[in-house]
Amino acid sequence: MTIKNWIDILVPMIGILGSIISASITYFFTKKQQINAEERRIKQEYFLNYIKVISDYAISNDRENKIYDVADVANNLSLIASSEVVRDAQAFHEYMRTPRKDYSIQKQDELYTTLVKSMRKDLYKKSNINSGYPTLKILVPGK
Repeated sequence: MTIKNWIDILVPMIGILGSIISASITYFFTKKQQINAEERRIKQEYFLNYIKVISDYAISNDRENKIYDVADVANNLSLIASSEVVRDAQAFHEYMRTPRKDYSIQKQDELYTTLVKSMRKDLYKKSNINSGYPTLKILVPGK
């Protein structure tokens, strides 16, 4: 076989190989992006559910029973959330659950804000997402 014959064989093979590699890389990154988007969607559902339960707890007249709902969703967060979110949820839950003489609405708001900020950081994966973010309050109608 001559060099020309080898070139005639190798050029199309290299083109085919390049197309296969390009398609594989494109598939890999597209799949990775889909998985990340699905993970973000699931986290967002969990986080919104947690915030809803916290809101329900804040406006409830039956806090003794609602605290179990809060504990349930807080425990569920450990499955999907980052370790920072889990730590902040545990700190917030512990503060809300334990009767204390030194209870302060300001401390509650600080813990709640820290929790929401860590949720936002977990969702958006940006370190500066919370720059200038205000202190949040758990809003209760009529109060």
